[in-house]
Amino acid sequence: EQRQIPQLTAQLRYGLPAGLSVDLRGAAIVIKNSADVGLIWAHQFGKVWLGLEEHVGILYGALGVAGFDATSIAYTQQPGFILGLPLDNRRFTLAMELITTFGRITTLGDSEVARRQRFELAGMSWMMTVETLLDGGAELYLGVGAILAPPQYQAWMAFSDVRGRLLYPRFTAGYVSGPYCSPTRA
Repeated sequence: EQRQIPQLTAQLRYGLPAGLSVDLRGAAIVIKNSADVGLIWAHQFGKVWLGLEEHVGILYGALGVAGFDATSIAYTQQPGFILGLPLDNRRFTLAMELITTFGRITTLGDSEVARRQRFELAGMSWMMTVETLLDGGAELYLGVGAILAPPQYQAWMAFSDVRGRLLYPRFTAGYVSGPYCSPTRA
């Protein structure tokens, strides 16, 4: 039985010149962990901010209890776009990312049960973030969103019997620093 468990994400972003920022993220959901690094570019058009982002990273999971001896590893690429709107000392951001995986290897004990070298569209992610501007120019942000993905994205098991996509809740919190804090983020 597969349940839709929330994904928890922590992020750190450092603002650079020219509307760029570097983003580090770490996430956990059930028995899968991920870490990625990304580059974000944002530009203001009137009151609205539009941005593009690209993250690359690694997924890893291990289960060694209750008779299981399973591991999985995969590489990810997550391109996306950002739409932001400032309001007083808050910023509201809507972001969408495609989630692709490649180089996935899943093992059970000493046996390799799945190997996928090709790029696969693993799902899509949406996030609504509220940023609060702090004294000194830094930002603190909280977000809520959803991931639409097959069960193996959450638990990465090669033997899932659910073929459809499930909607997983997603929660994030982060901190932005640097001399060039970017005005939008997801």
